[in-house]
Amino acid sequence: MTCRDGHATAKTSIVMHHAVSDDMVNWSDYRVQKWFSDVGRNRGYAGVAHSYHCDPSGSWESFAQAQYCLHRYTNDGNKYGWRLTQLIKDPFQNACWHASNWTINKSSIGIETAGNFVSKRLDEKALMLIADTFRYWDKNLNGGLQIYGHRQFAATACPGLIFEQIPALIDMFNNPDKWNKKLFPAPSPPPVNDNLYKVRKGGKQIGAYKIRDNAFDKWYTEKASQVLYNGKDLTSVFRAEMNVLEKKIDELEGKVNEKETAVEKCIIDKGKLSEKADELSGQVDDLNKANQKRIDNINEMKGVFNYLGTDVEFVEYLEDYKTKCESEAHPPDVDGIVKRFLDWLLSLFKKDTDSGADSSE
Repeated sequence: MTCRDGHATAKTSIVMHHAVSDDMVNWSDYRVQKWFSDVGRNRGYAGVAHSYHCDPSGSWESFAQAQYCLHRYTNDGNKYGWRLTQLIKDPFQNACWHASNWTINKSSIGIETAGNFVSKRLDEKALMLIADTFRYWDKNLNGGLQIYGHRQFAATACPGLIFEQIPALIDMFNNPDKWNKKLFPAPSPPPVNDNLYKVRKGGKQIGAYKIRDNAFDKWYTEKASQVLYNGKDLTSVFRAEMNVLEKKIDELEGKVNEKETAVEKCIIDKGKLSEKADELSGQVDDLNKANQKRIDNINEMKGVFNYLGTDVEFVEYLEDYKTKCESEAHPPDVDGIVKRFLDWLLSLFKKDTDSGADSSE
């Protein structure tokens, strides 16, 4: 079977397309190749003669309209997550009708991207797969490889938003290290488990502690920004503990303030009680003085009675009254004793009056 069309010229460019199709995720090569061949046949690409293209194995005639299909593929674990499936045998020695421009078709490689990219962008790792696959070709052209979008040769929206990503694809050809670092960064070395709480501030380590509480004290007092333990960030845990502690401190300060207020009130109340005690003490002194005055008055009355030759009964009454005055804070009825004293004096005057009357008779 003839697998060369005889039309190809030196390949100097890539033309990007999108197939507006199924995404073809993890499709086998044969399934992808057959799908594009059937589409080409249905569009009349076969014409009235043979296509002179074969599938990559050379077993059957293919009517695919591009040399490669880019589709998502993860079954083999490749780092890109994408696959470039070759659609025809000897892609660089054959011309496919993909760019709507025969001159460009003869000198270019057409890449169909499975899916519809009118409103979405292509994964950058898929673009990197293209750059890594064909970088040797660009070197052979001394960096002269051109990359186009289908719309640059026909009135079409193809390849959708992939067209806007062509500058990035060109940069991937020229700066592979830059893009490999971005898309496939080297894994970070596993952290060394030294069982130390490492306190950091301003991007620098300011302490390392075996005891967690010591690390917390350092972190809190220094207002540090981060705490790491065996590679794990404990900052949020420490911050939550700090919030709990500060809440407890606020509660304790509130209780202390309440106690201080109560103590101040007790001091004020004690002062008032002291003033009241002084007042009552003065009243007691006044009562004692008044009582002593009454006792003195009784003694004076007793002297009068003795001078006058008193009534023995009344004198005993006065003695009893004096005893009560000395033993009681409040003496017995003063008005009663005064009244009895007055009655007794009147009785004396009455005796004198009566004796005077008798002597005149």
